[in-house]
Amino acid sequence: MNQVLSRQRATADISEVQGDYVVIRGNRLNLDSLVNKKFFEPDAIALLAQQYQSAIPFPCVVIERLFDPKLLELVHEEFDLFCDKSWRLVEGIHEKTHRSSPKPKLGPATQLYYSIVNSGWFIEFISSVTGINHLIPDPQLYGGGMHETRTGGHFGVHTDFNLHHQTMLHNEMILITYLNKDWKAEYNGALELWDADTGNCAREIPPVFGHSLLMRHGLLSLHGHSKPLLTPENKVRRSVAAYYYTNNNAEKLRPRRHTTLFFPTARISKRFRFLYHIKYDLLPPAILKIPISPRKTLRAMLPSPLLDTIRKIKLLLP
Repeated sequence: MNQVLSRQRATADISEVQGDYVVIRGNRLNLDSLVNKKFFEPDAIALLAQQYQSAIPFPCVVIERLFDPKLLELVHEEFDLFCDKSWRLVEGIHEKTHRSSPKPKLGPATQLYYSIVNSGWFIEFISSVTGINHLIPDPQLYGGGMHETRTGGHFGVHTDFNLHHQTMLHNEMILITYLNKDWKAEYNGALELWDADTGNCAREIPPVFGHSLLMRHGLLSLHGHSKPLLTPENKVRRSVAAYYYTNNNAEKLRPRRHTTLFFPTARISKRFRFLYHIKYDLLPPAILKIPISPRKTLRAMLPSPLLDTIRKIKLLLP
């Protein structure tokens, strides 16, 4: 019996050693348990989707303990290790908060967190919960990144930006993970979700450690933490945020899509680019929508000398 137990312990030890892991500031993180797998089961996803769609006053869902607490503790620690010059103080009538600048040089734990939430498999999980497909992450963290509100800070009720300032992709939603242990209600700082129809706060979400909020963006997605923080000087409100986008021009651009093209000579490639320009940049959109083949459309529009040239080089039109 003792020999059986010894073999079982040895097998467990070997399994532990062989598992993939990283070490950050002396803390070992098993890569296989950085996210809670139970939320990726079909029944769990279905429940989250139901909660998301039925949420008041607009689609959102809070997921508790989605990420490994040890990872989040290290992320929280890196706020204090973050270079002071990398923080932006956003201050005005409606807000007073600190945020990391776009394209930040993050600590290893924070970078690991964003590697997860920007990964294809995690984005597929978000799509399964929200029903929004083809989501696009933003590794440069415009508007996202590390958020910190200090004593007296606040963030008035608002809706988020609609388009990424560089790519012009449409802002669909945000994922916020809170990092605040022992948070008290009297500190204020709960995220207020406001009903645009009634003009009242319909729900408050405390910024509790390990709680992740997935929230849909829209003109009616009013939110903020409008009351100034009443925290001790050494107590701050921290979170990490990531935005996800979609391409509203996808359907418009779809007709221009082609697969990999192979050309036997550079000359044929040059002539192909010329014809591609004629088809998509010079022909009116109405003609492109005619339900006949692109080849027949171009044959009807191009002059005969040019068609003769095309026949000579035996180039199939796109």
